[in-house]
Amino acid sequence: MKTAITILSIALAASLAFGQGRGQRGGGAGEQAAPAPAPNLNLPAGDAKRGETYYAKYGCWECHGYTGQTGNGARLATTALNANGFVNYIRSPRTNQMPLYSAKVISDQDGADLFAYIKTFRKPPEAKDIPLLQQIINEK
Repeated sequence: MKTAITILSIALAASLAFGQGRGQRGGGAGEQAAPAPAPNLNLPAGDAKRGETYYAKYGCWECHGYTGQTGNGARLATTALNANGFVNYIRSPRTNQMPLYSAKVISDQDGADLFAYIKTFRKPPEAKDIPLLQQIINEK
């Protein structure tokens, strides 16, 4: 009986460790599910001023900070996504990365506006351009 419980415990632990649990995306160990191609949304031009309003309304600042460089979320100031990729991502984010915002919640126009606002964020300075960091490095 103890052997059966031990085997079941190991099987359960392995299943969870390799993402075989219910609700997980992708395949098992060593397998990668092919990502679904993102649809081309033919987004309208975005308005950064309206996007600033949506950034506050939808609470984006809570995870990404007011400048897109702070908080627990991804650094938006340096995103490599284009507007289409951004809107597709907020509609279908990776599991447990951020809330899902359907087209009923954030329309194509709202998404384009949000992206236009995010593109106004200044990129952080290079490490070499931060005097205090350089002072710390040079002291060693």
